[in-house]
Amino acid sequence: MPTECSNLISELEAAFSSGHNVKQAETLRRVTDLFLQAADRYSSEQIDIFDDVMIRLSTEIETRARAELSRRLATLANAPIRIIHSLAHDDVIDVAGPVLTQSPRISEETVLAIAETKNQQHLLAISQRFHINEATTDVLIHRGDSNVVQSVASNNGARLSDFGVGQLASRACGDGILAARLLQRKDIKSHHLHAVIARVSQTVLNKMIAECPNLETSIRNAVVQAAEQFQGALSSEKRDYTAAASQIDTMLAVEKLSDPAIGEFAKARNIESTVVALARMSDMPVDTVEHCLFSEQIDLPLILARAAGLSWVTTKWLLILRDMELKIAKHNPEDAKAHFLKLHPVTAHRLLRFYHARNLAPFQAGTAH
Repeated sequence: MPTECSNLISELEAAFSSGHNVKQAETLRRVTDLFLQAADRYSSEQIDIFDDVMIRLSTEIETRARAELSRRLATLANAPIRIIHSLAHDDVIDVAGPVLTQSPRISEETVLAIAETKNQQHLLAISQRFHINEATTDVLIHRGDSNVVQSVASNNGARLSDFGVGQLASRACGDGILAARLLQRKDIKSHHLHAVIARVSQTVLNKMIAECPNLETSIRNAVVQAAEQFQGALSSEKRDYTAAASQIDTMLAVEKLSDPAIGEFAKARNIESTVVALARMSDMPVDTVEHCLFSEQIDLPLILARAAGLSWVTTKWLLILRDMELKIAKHNPEDAKAHFLKLHPVTAHRLLRFYHARNLAPFQAGTAH
C-alpha cells in the first residue's frame, strides 16, 4: 500500500501540472479504485481528502469519465459528498442520473432544488429514488411529464401529500397507465379513485385493465360504485349562494371583510356566508372555495385559510364547521396547527390557484362569484 500511495501521489502531481484530460481521467479512475478498496474504513477526514482530489480531477474531464465516476460512487453510503453533489447537478443525465436515482448522500434539500430546475430526464431519475419526501413529489407531479408522474405513482417509496394525490388523480383521468398505477397504491383514498374512475373514458378504462389485468374485477366494481356516487352527487341539492353574495358584497361596499367576521360566520354555522366571504378574501370562485373547505383532505381547508390570510383562531372554527358538515371524525388539532403554521401564505395562494386551474372537483358546487 505505501508503494501504491507513493505512485498515486506522483501521478496526481503529474496530472495536475499537465492539465491533460486523458491523464486526469486515468488518474481519477485510480483514485476511485483506491477509495472503493477500503471505503468503509476511511475516516471522515480521509474521505474529505478523496473528495478534494476527485473534485479537482473531475472538473475538466470528458463526460464519459464523469458518467463512469457517477456509476461507481452512486450507491456508496459514505461517498465523498462534494463530488456527489457536483455529479448530481450535471446537466448531462448520464452523469447526474446514477446519483440522482441511487445516492443516499444527496440531501433532501438538494434533491428538491434539482427537481425545481432541471429537465424531464432529471425529474425521471429523481422519481425512482428509494425515498422521496412530499415536497419533492409535489414538484415532480407539478413539473413532470407523463413518464415522470407514472414513475412517481409506481414508487411506493414516494410519499404523497393530499394535494399531490389530488393532482395525480386529476391527471389520471386522461392517462390509463397512471390511473392503473394509482389503483395499486395502498395510500390512495377511495374518494380520489372514485373521482378518477367516474371521469375516465372507456378508452382510458380499457388501458387501465390492460395495464393491470389481475385487477379487472376490482376496476369494474369501482366503476359501478363511482357511477352511483357520481349520480348521487349530481342529484343532490346545490346550495344557493345568491343571498349570501349580496350580503357580503354590501358589507364590502362600506368596510373590509375581517378575520373575526369570518370566524363569527363559521361559529354560527352560516355556511353560505362563510364560503362567500372566503371566496372574496382569497379571490377565488365560490365553487372552488366550497370544495376546498369541505374536502376530506385536511390540507385543502388549511391552504384556503392561509391563502385568505386568516388567523389560526379563525381557521380552527372553519375546521370545526367542516367536521360537523362532513360528519367525520374530528381532525387532530395539533397536527392541523403545525401544518397551518408551516405553510407560507404565498405558497398557499399559489397552491390554491393551481388547485382551481386543475379543476380537481368532479362536480360544480355553486354559481355565485
